Parts: sequence; structure tokens; C-alpha cells
Amino acid sequence: ELFVGRVAMLGFAASILGEAITGKGILAQLNLETGIPIYEAEPLLLCFILFNLLGAIGALGDRGRFVDDAPGIEGAVVPPGKGLRGALGLREGGPLFGFTKANELFVGRLAQLGIAFS
Repeated sequence: ELFVGRVAMLGFAASILGEAITGKGILAQLNLETGIPIYEAEPLLLCFILFNLLGAIGALGDRGRFVDDAPGIEGAVVPPGKGLRGALGLREGGPLFGFTKANELFVGRLAQLGIAFS
């Protein structure tokens, strides 16, 4: 997840920079880089989304457990008593804007959402 988040951060920053320079969105920028017209890029994007969706559904057979999760973790529900920072996945006692693993995961997830919704 760290690697995917880092790549998403780089991709989102590049798309924002490209949009600031050209004034075109992500799919229109793909036409500038590769020469693929937007009417051909949309079906490719839909196939990519479908492939990832089917992969995510296939991963549900593991009941949401990752390989490196410790046994006995009870899902991804935030236990009662955690504050807002804990619910967002940030460390409760650590620095809010420091360079920590929790902050990097959080920003990577935001970048993934930014690419998905742009």
C-alpha cells in the first residue's frame, strides 16, 4: 500500500502540474502524451476499472486480511474511544504533520481518491 500510495502521489502531482500547464484533464493529457484520442481512452479506462474491481472482489475471499496483518485483528472497524485522528488512520500521540508511516499512508490514500475522482 505504501508503494501504490507513493506512485499515486507522484501521478496526482504530475496530473495537477499538467492541468495547470495545458488546462486539460487527465484523460485529455493522455492524448497529448500518447496520441490516443479521448474516445479510445475511455473504453480502455473502463476496462482498467473493471479489472481492478474484479480483483478487489476476488480479494474479498480473504475476508479483508492482508498477508502482514497480525492474527486476531477484528476487521477495519474503528474501535470506540478513538479520536478523529485515530479514525483517519493517523497516530493519536504523534505529530500531525510529521513524516510518519501513518501520515504517508493517509496522504497516499487521498492521492488515490484524487486520481479516482478526477
